[in-house]
Amino acid sequence: MHKPELARLQQVNDRRLYANLCHQFRRLMPRDEARACARALAALIDGLWLRGALTLEGLDSDEARRLARDYLDRLLDTRDTLSPS
Repeated sequence: MHKPELARLQQVNDRRLYANLCHQFRRLMPRDEARACARALAALIDGLWLRGALTLEGLDSDEARRLARDYLDRLLDTRDTLSPS
């Protein structure tokens, strides 16, 4: 993030991830809720990447995918229970 050309690429990547997540969530929920869910899932993805980068053994990609999917399932399950029937 300290080199302008790399910071620019990171910003592009961040925006693309957020836009793609928003687009997919938008298929299931209103825009504001989709944006909030996209921010939350993007933060989880960033956190998994960071945890993997900070540990000596690195990132277990299968475990990271499982954690992200579990979070997504809970997020959508919670949303379903909060939605009016």
